[in-house]
Amino acid sequence: MMLPETYANQVVGGLLPTFIARERNLTERIKASELDQDLLARAAFVKDRDAIAEISRQIVVRIENRRSLRRAGSTHLVRRQQTMSEEDQRLFAGAMLESCLHYALVPPTELIQLCIMLFGLDLPVKNRTPGAWLRTNALRYWAAHPNASLREVARAIKVSPTTISTLMKDPEFLQERDELAALVKSGTVDVG
Repeated sequence: MMLPETYANQVVGGLLPTFIARERNLTERIKASELDQDLLARAAFVKDRDAIAEISRQIVVRIENRRSLRRAGSTHLVRRQQTMSEEDQRLFAGAMLESCLHYALVPPTELIQLCIMLFGLDLPVKNRTPGAWLRTNALRYWAAHPNASLREVARAIKVSPTTISTLMKDPEFLQERDELAALVKSGTVDVG
């Protein structure tokens, strides 16, 4: 089952995936993804749990590849057609989830793993929730070193000075920092 040019406008099996129908250049994007079109069509629009598992595995490999290329310093990976875009990864995962919902299928483990990766939940907390991690560690460092500069704090918690500078524009953070400094100064809190 190949995807026709007007596939996004057709009802497949009584299901019109609305978020797919809104997509532009869908056929070209599917071709660029280098995923098997027949397998992808079965995964997204037909009751085929094995196809969902296989497409999920293939996308997971692409995510891991993208991450390793980024760690190696590569940039503009989608433009250079070295990997599929995160937007397309989410689009295909969403279509497969909708297929599971429509056909009352239990999502295969591979699809669950894919969703975990797309949400970034497989990453360390430092990479997953920069706001909470950053705030907590910056506050801890400033509590122990109240006269530290932005650069010192950034170096200590291994982020860029620009990141700390951005954090310093948050009035709630500044209030938390001042309250913690007052507690440390009064001896109520010991950071030693």
